[in-house]
Amino acid sequence: MTPEEIKYYRTKAVGLLDHKYEDFLWSSPNEFGSQDSTVDANVRKLRGLSTGKLYGFISPYVAPAESGIFTEQVAEAKGFLSQPDGNTCQSVCIVNAFGGSSGDISRVRSRLVAMPGGAGSPYNMGVILAEKFGDRYIFDDNACLSEIREWLKAEELLITHGWFTGSGHVIILDGITIDAKTLGYKISVKDPWSEFDFGAWAYNNTAVDKFDGDYSSHGLYAAIVASTGVSDAISIYQRRELDSMRKGAWVHRILPSKKA
Repeated sequence: MTPEEIKYYRTKAVGLLDHKYEDFLWSSPNEFGSQDSTVDANVRKLRGLSTGKLYGFISPYVAPAESGIFTEQVAEAKGFLSQPDGNTCQSVCIVNAFGGSSGDISRVRSRLVAMPGGAGSPYNMGVILAEKFGDRYIFDDNACLSEIREWLKAEELLITHGWFTGSGHVIILDGITIDAKTLGYKISVKDPWSEFDFGAWAYNNTAVDKFDGDYSSHGLYAAIVASTGVSDAISIYQRRELDSMRKGAWVHRILPSKKA
């Protein structure tokens, strides 16, 4: 077997193994919803966690009660701010990452707008994040879900962009929730606008001004990795496509301080 063939079959095998962990059989009766309290409680009990999001695959190892992930320790502990209007998703995600106050949102927004490329440029976001986090900050402009999952398991805080709306929307990824029965997974997010309904491909709950919970890995694949716009994302999601090795997401990575 040639080196090229070995590489091909190894990649294929990794892709097939990845699907073992996807959420085709997620046990919640509402596939598009965010919470399955029974499964969540059972997995928390199994891993010895009383609070915080879950991450990593299920194993006989029981984590100590103080275990958590980076975002729970830094951003959530200092407050999770919602975006004050429809144009500040980038700004509020940056502010949430460093645990800032509501007054910081307008200041960050002004800086982003003043830079060449405007507030929507991920590179402009990176300038501010690099100032805040130094060598704990990494930018990846072509990531896949498999890499995202590993970064989350390593307790990194991630900021990414997806085609949730016509102009795109920026959210925080802060962990992985595992289905104890199927080993499928959903990704824990902090959405500064509200909860996204992947079935309708819209933000429908106007009574909620932010959301801290789980999004479907299929939905995030369609929104942040594989699509080039809203209609493309909807089509990918409706076809139930998911390739954990496909690249395409841009991701701001903030390493936990203990690993800096």
